[in-house]
Amino acid sequence: MPTKTTKNTERRSNVERSAETRERILEATLSCLSEKGYAATSTNDVVRQAGVSRGALNHHFSSKSDLVAAAAVHLVRKRYATTEMRSQELSGEHQSIREKLEDRRREYERWFPATIEFMVACRTDEVLSESFSEAMNPYVESMGQTMQEAWPELAHHESPLMIQYVTGCFIRGLCLEAIVNPESLTDEIFEEFVKIIEAYAERD
Repeated sequence: MPTKTTKNTERRSNVERSAETRERILEATLSCLSEKGYAATSTNDVVRQAGVSRGALNHHFSSKSDLVAAAAVHLVRKRYATTEMRSQELSGEHQSIREKLEDRRREYERWFPATIEFMVACRTDEVLSESFSEAMNPYVESMGQTMQEAWPELAHHESPLMIQYVTGCFIRGLCLEAIVNPESLTDEIFEEFVKIIEAYAERD
């Protein structure tokens, strides 16, 4: 007869396996969005990319909208986790606003194809947009706290979190501009933006 400890270990292992499968599915969804686009991505594509069964996908997600919305939340959380990890790595060291913005730009550029596919899809897919908002709500407060800790230079301003939204919107826009403009121009635009944020952070 299994001991209580064995049962707890088995239960914990099942939970871990389920979480690992879910993450594989979400990562595969992001890859499919980047490679194929939202319209051309099917749940069958995700199943093949993730190397899981159809039943495993259906266990975690009831529809394509739920799946893509969860993948978008997963992507946002990955970006914030990267910010938090970077802050921990640099504990006790000073990272300039420029370096922080450069880090953010690299992260946004890395995942921009999936991001833009998702955002364009939300424009006409109300179910997808609502699913994303609902899935995102539980994480907003904790991610806001992460950004406040990572950007103490802005803590004295009336709405430091709004500055984070502004920088995110700008960098996404810059990624879009990079599709049709030379890198030299987008780099120059980025430099101007850094100066603006630096000047804002220095305000009393």
